[in-house]
Amino acid sequence: MTTPAFPIPRPAPEQVLDLTDPNPLQALATAYADRLAAIGSGAGSAELDSNEQRIRDLERTCRSTYVPARRATVPDPALFLG
Repeated sequence: MTTPAFPIPRPAPEQVLDLTDPNPLQALATAYADRLAAIGSGAGSAELDSNEQRIRDLERTCRSTYVPARRATVPDPALFLG
């Protein structure tokens, strides 16, 4: 018995999601930990400055990706007291 070349119909191309790269929030947490380790080891100002810039960039990225929850513009009928 032979099987067809493509046994399962595939309506859309498959997509691969790489989960090994840290998201911006995880990268920011790592940058803060690196900063504390650098301060604890007595790092020079050049290393602290580069770490500070990295933290600023990651904070900006995290702030730009945050979307606050929005309330519905239609009143909720469950809250009607009339």
